This record gives sequence, structure tokens and C-alpha cells, in this order.
Amino acid sequence: MAKYLVIVEAPKKIRSYSKYLGSDYHVLATAGHVIDLPAKNINVKITKDKAGDYSFDPNYDIIQGREATVQQIVKESAKYQAVYLMTDPDREGEAIGWH
Repeated sequence: MAKYLVIVEAPKKIRSYSKYLGSDYHVLATAGHVIDLPAKNINVKITKDKAGDYSFDPNYDIIQGREATVQQIVKESAKYQAVYLMTDPDREGEAIGWH
């Protein structure tokens, strides 16, 4: 039984990463972005504190059709000792990892 969950961006990477990492790791893919700002309304709450500093709190939603992917990641992550995010080395990869 694998001890660790590794989440990657692309499904085509699962096979090769699984081979290199070995049996202690289970590799799962997001297949791209899973959350985004909703298209309607203003989806960033802007607040100003007493010192006059602003904070921006975005309101993200799961992208329509990606609910099953998110549910699978949440369900799978509960089975392992640790979850590792292996993002692509670019801004989009980092964003997907953050999601």
C-alpha cells in the first residue's frame, strides 16, 4: 500500500512518475485547473482596515465539470500520510498546485 499521494498536472505524467517514485507513492492528476473566479458578479471582496490598508479576498468556485476531480483528490488525500504537489515549473503550474 502506498504511503504518499503525489498530485501532478497532466494525466500523461502518472505512468512515468509512478515508475520513478516507486510503490510508496500513488500519483494522481488534476488534468488542469479545477477552480476559477466565477464569471458573474464582482468576485473579489475588497476591505480596508483601520490603518488604511486594503485586503483582497477572491471568491473561487469549482469549475463546472471538475467537481468529480476535486472530490477524488479530497477522498484520496485522506488515505495517505502526506500529499505532495508536483507542479510544472511555470506560473500556470504553480496556480494549479495552489488550487
